[in-house]
Amino acid sequence: MTNSFAGMVAVLAEKAGSILTEFSRRGFSVENKEGMEWVTEADYRAEDFLRDELTSLLPGSAFIGEESWNGEYPSPPMWIVDPLDGTNNFASGIPFYCVSIALADAEGLSLGCIHDPVHRETFMALRGGGAWLNGETHGSFRGKGSFPSYPRNGLPLFPHGK
Repeated sequence: MTNSFAGMVAVLAEKAGSILTEFSRRGFSVENKEGMEWVTEADYRAEDFLRDELTSLLPGSAFIGEESWNGEYPSPPMWIVDPLDGTNNFASGIPFYCVSIALADAEGLSLGCIHDPVHRETFMALRGGGAWLNGETHGSFRGKGSFPSYPRNGLPLFPHGK
């Protein structure tokens, strides 16, 4: 996998982020998915865009999208996508959400791309090839121990969409 291929994926993630930004500006419908989870029309639109573009970028690849996945795992290569990672935040007007894209091959994950459209940050990593933030090489974690993790608090959220 080349850096130019990764760059094309980053551009698609940014375009999907633009779709989310447009919905955030003009409003959107919200549906209950399960439990306290929501899905918005922005989720569907960004997923449709990414399915079309990513499978065209890598012909013969399969696609698993959070909103359309049927529960079965296709043969690799496969794209694994959450078009709006943080839907509850997005629907509540909390500016912390992103587009998440991964590519898996027969050996496992080979590419990961996270685009945060609010803060205009795109994180990219390639198996054996390093990591970047907005196209600049990014060093590895240099702290001691591990990153902290925070369990979901389960507080109800309220949509600000239509």
